[in-house]
Amino acid sequence: MKDDTPDDTAPQSPAIITALHRQDRLLSPAAGAPKGYRRIDRLQWLKDHGAIGDHQLFAGRRLQEDWQISKLENAPSMQWTRSGATPGSTLSDAKLDAGKRVKAALSALPPELVTLTCLFLLPEDHPFSLERVAAKVKEDKRAVSFAIRLALTMLARHYGYAM
Repeated sequence: MKDDTPDDTAPQSPAIITALHRQDRLLSPAAGAPKGYRRIDRLQWLKDHGAIGDHQLFAGRRLQEDWQISKLENAPSMQWTRSGATPGSTLSDAKLDAGKRVKAALSALPPELVTLTCLFLLPEDHPFSLERVAAKVKEDKRAVSFAIRLALTMLARHYGYAM
């Protein structure tokens, strides 16, 4: 008679929620979680695991939003403007302002933390986990984690969120 209880050492396959999740990797329960997704929000993961506070989460989100706005491309617009401004200038102004805010926020950090912050928070097309950032800068994962938390604290202070 075969035992129908699940084997704890066998990897569990993640539930396929959408077509975007088809490339999710398998993790065994021994790795610390029954499922692991590549497309995980890095800031929210740190918050959920108690590594950062609300003020650090808000500062990271604000930097990410400004970064995304600064990377938008102007699209042709069919709007008529009475002020004589060229169509699409509103987006250009918002893009320039967001770029200035990103530059000001990153200038509040020491150069060593700017690199880690950019690798961890900003590249939305290829998100870097703490492990990948640590491998990229050839540092220990715990040191990188501490540096990211320190950078988020300094960003929170820059934005006025810090206590």
